[in-house]
Amino acid sequence: MKKFGLLLLLVSFSVQAQIVARVIEVNGNAFAFSGNKAKSLQYGSKIWDLSEVMVEDGSTLSLVAPEGYVIYVNGGSLLKFFKGNVELKNGYIWVENNSTDVIGSVSTSNSIANFSQGQFIYSFDNNSGKTQLLVLTGNVKFANALEPNLKINVPAGNFSLIDKSYEAGLPRGATKVGLTSYKKIKGVFANFDKLQEKNMDEMFEGKKTSARSIASVNDQFSGGSSVVTSSSKSRHQGKLVRVKTYESGRVPASVSAMDYYTEMKNEQAKLRKPLKTGKQATIHYYGVDFPKIVIEQKPKKAAKMTRPEHKMTGQRKPASVSGTNNLIKDLKKTEFEKSLDTESQKIKRHSNEVNSLIDELNSYRQDYQKNY
Repeated sequence: MKKFGLLLLLVSFSVQAQIVARVIEVNGNAFAFSGNKAKSLQYGSKIWDLSEVMVEDGSTLSLVAPEGYVIYVNGGSLLKFFKGNVELKNGYIWVENNSTDVIGSVSTSNSIANFSQGQFIYSFDNNSGKTQLLVLTGNVKFANALEPNLKINVPAGNFSLIDKSYEAGLPRGATKVGLTSYKKIKGVFANFDKLQEKNMDEMFEGKKTSARSIASVNDQFSGGSSVVTSSSKSRHQGKLVRVKTYESGRVPASVSAMDYYTEMKNEQAKLRKPLKTGKQATIHYYGVDFPKIVIEQKPKKAAKMTRPEHKMTGQRKPASVSGTNNLIKDLKKTEFEKSLDTESQKIKRHSNEVNSLIDELNSYRQDYQKNY
């Protein structure tokens, strides 16, 4: 029994404690927090699952994931590591993936980015809640963490952001970045000598003209690149070839995510809208016997007989004597009033003896005079 308990403990420990990254380079001070324990990171240190990593201001840290991609962490950054995902809580990171078979994921509190081969810069400001993404090479799928299906494709040389004050938190459409902006954000990683050796200025110089088209067309026919040089243009007029592609849910780069989301909601509302045909449906009742309503037709008025020489006269009865008036009064009485009239007749103020005495007194002649 003890051996079984020990084996179960080892298995549970191996499942919970998994290595999600290793340190390949550190300059300055960097720390890892796991539970209530904290340790200083050095070359070869292991980063366990559910651990937080903090890099001191002015320091640098380079990590490699088991999948093979490298994360360069700038000073003043804070990250939390999970199996299959890295959450950036504050600061800047530079992600480099050289394998086409690896698909990685990084996220912030309001965004998620899925990437394969390529390089990109990812930042998050915990004060303003703004996430920024700059893709250097390759393509990155960028989406809001609450709407992961409404993702956009950010190609190389383009920039996007997610902010609650812009488009209700949906990612901004991919925007071309100039050389000045690229050098400014690259200066954040000035302490990484390896990153400074990477020369990507030609991509942001603007000498090459970008042929703006749908992102899916660029990916399929030009390998994700939409750059056309002047030497590639032919002097002879060519034939216009029309290529039909199947309809898909991909959004062109020129369309913002909010416009696409609004159009999708309107299309769904049209499908649920009832049709107006003008036809009346027959209503059937089951289980209840409703009384038949008979509508009495008013008799037609007889033609008036005109006799100018003779006029019919009759005696008119007063309204108080009319039986119709009494009937109307009885109908207007409530049930309480009717019962009161019936019961009041039964109530007698005097006994039979007193009533007979009253009748005898009434029979006498009341013409007596009082004598003094």
